[in-house]
Amino acid sequence: LPIYLLNVDGFFAGTPHEGDENTIAISKRFARALVSTWNAKLNQEFPDLRFVVKDFCDEDIGEVFVVFYQDKFEKK
Repeated sequence: LPIYLLNVDGFFAGTPHEGDENTIAISKRFARALVSTWNAKLNQEFPDLRFVVKDFCDEDIGEVFVVFYQDKFEKK
């Protein structure tokens, strides 16, 4: 069962304040937007399947991620 993980911080690499609290906050907002967008697109393209799409932040290293995978055991 494939799991897809995206490090959102890569979109903001090389910014003047990379890694500061403001950049992390921007990464979190971007991740939430991706979760919403991907949920909508996956529901549109695959209406009979169920997907899990989540964002999370590793506070220890200050990185933000989005992960998604198909919930193989549960259908809508």
